[in-house]
Amino acid sequence: MPHTVSVTPVPGLGDEAVDLVNTPTGPYATQEVLAVRIGDKVLFLDGDDVVDRLPHIKDLAAPIAEHIKDVVP
Repeated sequence: MPHTVSVTPVPGLGDEAVDLVNTPTGPYATQEVLAVRIGDKVLFLDGDDVVDRLPHIKDLAAPIAEHIKDVVP
């Protein structure tokens, strides 16, 4: 089954961040993975659209990344 994969940088989220979206052809779930580097830590969030929409993982990642910056040495 063919897939379309997009990789998009996400500025302003940690030291580096990329959003990966895997969209298969046909009646299959689209998957999204957000990887954020914060110093020497990495935050991964993922989701799919099995329930008809992708979660807003970029919105979820922002406060988590800030918390990691504040509390993790």
